[in-house]
Amino acid sequence: MPTGNAGDKVTTQPVHGHKWSSKDMSFIQKSFDTSKEKLNVYSYFVTGSSLAWNVDIGEVAWVFPRTMTVSSDGLNHQACTIPILDPETLDEFRKFGGSSHSFANFVTNTKDGFLAVDLGDNYPRGVNTHKITGTTKKNALVYEFKTQHATNNKDGTMEVYEEISTPEKTYYKWSNDNAVYTEIAHPAGLVLSDESLMFIFAGEKPSLDNRMVGSNLNTPRNLGLVITDGNLEKVLSEGVTSEGGFYDYGGGWKEQSNEGIVWITDFTPNTKEKENWESATRIKTALLSDDRVFILYEVWYPTHYARTDYLIIDKYGAVILGPKTVPYQLRLSPTDELVSDDGQILFYGNDVELPKLIRYHFEEITPETGCVSLGKKECKKEKDCDWKNKTCIEKKPDPCADKEKKKCKKGD
Repeated sequence: MPTGNAGDKVTTQPVHGHKWSSKDMSFIQKSFDTSKEKLNVYSYFVTGSSLAWNVDIGEVAWVFPRTMTVSSDGLNHQACTIPILDPETLDEFRKFGGSSHSFANFVTNTKDGFLAVDLGDNYPRGVNTHKITGTTKKNALVYEFKTQHATNNKDGTMEVYEEISTPEKTYYKWSNDNAVYTEIAHPAGLVLSDESLMFIFAGEKPSLDNRMVGSNLNTPRNLGLVITDGNLEKVLSEGVTSEGGFYDYGGGWKEQSNEGIVWITDFTPNTKEKENWESATRIKTALLSDDRVFILYEVWYPTHYARTDYLIIDKYGAVILGPKTVPYQLRLSPTDELVSDDGQILFYGNDVELPKLIRYHFEEITPETGCVSLGKKECKKEKDCDWKNKTCIEKKPDPCADKEKKKCKKGD
């Protein structure tokens, strides 16, 4: 889908929906109403959108960020909308609002509706979660982050932000920070067996320190999570709590707080040289048995790829396996998700040595052994795990390791 626009601030772009039947290849096409009163699409947004089809309730949720037609202030604003569609006709049942601006998104099914996540920079500023059931939507900010404030006095009325200003740089009490210093996982929200909700992301810590700004990356980005009850009303995870806030575009103070942040990784805690910082990115999650969660992610230095790691956490966020490093450059796409199927974790990608689409899988053995192996269809390798017998392979002693043995022929 292109990202251009007509250049006149008002002409809307087309959006089409398509549905194929896997049984008889029947086809439905829908041209959505993108006028100002409906989807209001002046231009598409680069992050793309997310869909979830809840077959049990007969609805499709569509998380759709877009740039809208011109507003009364003369600007084309960007925001997320969440239409609920009829899967038979693709007609709109109802519509909900998301964040503005919205820089990442995700949606999945719950037993009676949908769980959606989008990443907002202002209204609101944070990881914004949405529990949709019928005509009702509940939302909560499960993680909030710092803000870079302006270094000019705007119209001459803004006061100096003394608490974060330095002799080298003066900040004022207003902001228009589009940076979010955060990345959501895919899936970003997991429904646990007791219907509590786990949200996984990567962020910079401390999360609300407005002094630690100035670039896209200001500290190493670590994996973190927050667990809430099923209604997004109470934080259940036990972790870091912090409070802060920022001055918005008009100079008004906005309170912020984080509760129960469980930091899963702790990258380069003693490294001051920025070029050696490590950060988690392109985060993939999959729910295993007993509410354990598998997390696969790339590790980057500020300017280039380092490696790909994986780990397993329990339902409280404690690491029970890893982190371990994949023994070759397994590169991940930004938003594609893992599929958990009968103990196997499946996904598709490419390979730096094999220019083709490859089916990968991690196959879980047992929680007791903590044995997890990676295979790929083109060149499967069994290194540490006996997949058939669900156990770890015992390494045989090397007869040549005995220094007193004078002669050792190949194969002995």
